[in-house]
Formats: sequence, C-alpha cells, structure tokens
Amino acid sequence: MANAFTPGGGYRKGDNAQEENIFRRSNYCVSLDPDLDPQLQKTYGSKVYYCDDHGERKEMRKDQSMPKHIALIFKSVILQFAGFFKEIVFSIIDDHNTGNHLNPNGNFAPFQDVLDNLIVSPPSTQVKGMTIGPYLISEMKRSGKILVSEILINTIPPCDYATSCNRQNDQQHLRDFSHPPKCPFGSECTETKDDVHLSCFIHPQHCREGGQCVKEDERHLSDFDHPNFCSDEGNCTNMTLSHLNQYRHVPLCQHGLDCDELLRKSAAHIQKLRHCRKACRFGGNCINFHDLKHIRAETHPFKDPCPLTPYACVSYVRYLQREEKSDQDEFKDIENHCLRYAHVCPWGRQCNDSSEKHLEVSIHIAREMCPNSKNCTEMMNDEHLNAFTHPGIRDIRYRCRSVASECQERGNSSHITKFRHVHTLDSFGATHCANLFIEKETF
Repeated sequence: MANAFTPGGGYRKGDNAQEENIFRRSNYCVSLDPDLDPQLQKTYGSKVYYCDDHGERKEMRKDQSMPKHIALIFKSVILQFAGFFKEIVFSIIDDHNTGNHLNPNGNFAPFQDVLDNLIVSPPSTQVKGMTIGPYLISEMKRSGKILVSEILINTIPPCDYATSCNRQNDQQHLRDFSHPPKCPFGSECTETKDDVHLSCFIHPQHCREGGQCVKEDERHLSDFDHPNFCSDEGNCTNMTLSHLNQYRHVPLCQHGLDCDELLRKSAAHIQKLRHCRKACRFGGNCINFHDLKHIRAETHPFKDPCPLTPYACVSYVRYLQREEKSDQDEFKDIENHCLRYAHVCPWGRQCNDSSEKHLEVSIHIAREMCPNSKNCTEMMNDEHLNAFTHPGIRDIRYRCRSVASECQERGNSSHITKFRHVHTLDSFGATHCANLFIEKETF
C-alpha cells in the first residue's frame, strides 16, 4: 500500500488514490516517512513500535506489482496467522489507474477473488521451521513441547535463493541468512500451483517411511517432512500399523517386556524406551509360528497358531473338506476351532483371499516355486509336490480319504495334483514286524 519510491505515493501533492487516502486518514504518513518520524505522537503508556525492527518499512515499499500478486501475499500471511483473528477486513479502493493498461482489473476485484470468504484454520500439526503468527517454531521436543522464538525480519539478511536454497542443511548458512518458513499445510498442501505461495513457504517432501522413519540426521529431517512424536512417549503400547505411521516413537527396548528396568518402574528408562511386543518383520508370512518364545515376543496379524498345523490338525482338514451331510453341531465345534486358532493356508503365496476374517486365522508360507513351473515333469511325485509351489495347485493339497496303498486313483494326474496321500504301516505289507534285532544285554 506504499509507493515504491515515496511513502504514501503523492499524498503531499493532493493525489487521492488508495494509498494516499489511507495515509491521510491514519498516522501512516508519520510512521512510514523517515523525515516525519520525530513528529510521531506517542500515547501515554504505549510501547513505540519501530518499523525498521520488524521490516515493515522495507516490505511496504515493494509496490509496482499487480493487485492479485499483493492479495496472494496477504493470503500467505493470513495462513501464518490462522486462529489469531476472528475476522480480517480490507478497505480496497479502485484508483485512477483502474481500467487502463497499468491496472485493467482495478484493485478491488483481485482482492475479492483471492480473499473474500476465505476461511483458514490453524495447522493440525506443527513442525520445526513453521511459523505460528509472530512466532517461529525453533525446536520440537519428543514430549510434544514446542520451543518458539520471536520473528525479527531484519536481524539477518534474507537468503537470495529463498525457498529454492539448497543449503538449508548448512547450520552456518542458516545462522547468516534468513529463509521463508515451512508451509503450515505440510504434506497436505493444495496450493502447489500458486507461485506466490511457493515463494513464501518451504515445502519439504513427505518422508515415505512416515512415523516409522528412524533417521535422525539433520539433513534428512530438513529435507523431508515427518509426523510429530507420540505424546505417550515410552508408555505407548499401540503397535497398530496406522498408529505407527501417524506418529514417531521413542525406540523399543531390546529386552521388551522382560526388561529389569521395567519391572523396577524406572521412570527415566520408561520415558526413553517403549516396552511392548514389536511387530514381526515377516508378518503373516512368518515361518516361526511354532516357536513359542518368538510368538510371545513379537506380534503377528494372525491369531495363536494351532499346535497341529499344518498337517496334523484333523479339525482343519474336516473344515476344508466339509461334506454336505455332516453333522451341524459337530461342524460348529470344528468351525469354532478354526476361527479361534490360526492354520497354515493351503494356497500359500498363491492365496488371493485378502479378507480380514481370512488373514486373522491364516498363516501364508511362501514356498519355493518349482523351477519348471507349468512344464514340470514331476507332477506325479508326491514328494516334489510337497516341496515346491506350482501354479494353480495348493501347497497343502486336500487329504485323500484313502491311504496311499489303497487309493485306486494314484495313477490319475488330476487326482494327484488335488490330493495328498498318507502312508501307514499297512502299506509295507501283511507282516508287521518290530524290534526283531534288539541285542541282548550282557550283565
């Protein structure tokens, strides 16, 4: 609102445009004109607010810009002060340049398009380098506490490269030059097509690791945007994936729930480290499902495994191969078992059932693929089918109701690829022999 060369434009010679009007109806004429500073009347008990200290005189001399550009600059400031004001009123007057080549759209219309009915809310998350009103967030504590400092524009010169500066990780450079604040919208910013907005705010990329990022070097933290730390600190036991991505956390204690310091309720130790079951890195594909120590120490997306899975659980076999005439009460008991405990999914890596119900009760083991795949010549070999995955064939085939020695379909390839066979002692002949070669003990 000030002329680029003379404060107040032509208010001294009788011009009556917007800036001249405001200068006459206010004390701007004495507060922004260096020659009239000594004449500024001070109200009793007020603190003198020097424009040079905060850069107003320097900033308000930047004219010769299109009104829309000025309106967008005001918008960027309003975003920083979101929550500080209930309402902001602008007094915009079209001047004698309205309609000509210098200002074809006038002053009022561009401001109305950009600012009229604009509603802004305070940022949902705060990060280091973001401004909140007249304050700059200088540090973020893991406890959630924020350290702020007052913004003084002219204390150090601005960096010539502003938001495009590639030395924002250089601490000495940051001490020597000032830079624009980080965008209050963070990774959710929708103003990326606004050149003025991009020149007023730094937009760090969102770290793809989210809250699970463990890097703490200054360069990475400056280049990428990260979520805030969980306010529960070491007391947090929420290990759900959504929570871990939403917030950063203090490290897990290597001793987990067996930590001696946890048993002694050491407040300092509990604050710095979490004590809970960490998520198994193999998730639903974990092969250590029969290792009780592992199951108790780490969490898995499936329920407690059945101790007889994958081959010895008769209930699971009956559940998968249910007959239409089966007893309903008996099947209900079988179903309850299969819904209470997790079993190895017969399809393994080929399973396409992603329902929550299935994932809770199924363990998906990624068996090695057959090197010959569909051209395999070992399709009649039970041992080979039990060892490798083949397209369209279950890793754990249905159990044939006949033992291997009595099955009349053993020569049928379609039967072999669908059913597995159990070998019993009966298959070794009619004569049952045992312990025939026990050596006599000599006393």
